Amino acid sequence: MLCEAFVALGFRPPCDYPLFLAMLVLHIPAGITCVVAGFVAIVSQKKAGLHPTFGTIYYWSLAVIFISASVMAILYWAEFWHLFVL
Repeated sequence: MLCEAFVALGFRPPCDYPLFLAMLVLHIPAGITCVVAGFVAIVSQKKAGLHPTFGTIYYWSLAVIFISASVMAILYWAEFWHLFVL
């Protein structure tokens, strides 16, 4: 079911590893969160309030991106090793 949703969006993930799909489901929202939180942290003033709060959200969402990307690259090392290097 999840694979069909990604195919409908134009992306064909490898569907033979449920762990890959689980990491992809974490990776995409974490990436969107990272972009939004990073933008808010950048445009807010460096004082207590928005800047440190969204900076912390950015940091932890970036950690989720790193972990999920590493797991996905390891599962399909032959195809995604170059993405792991990035």
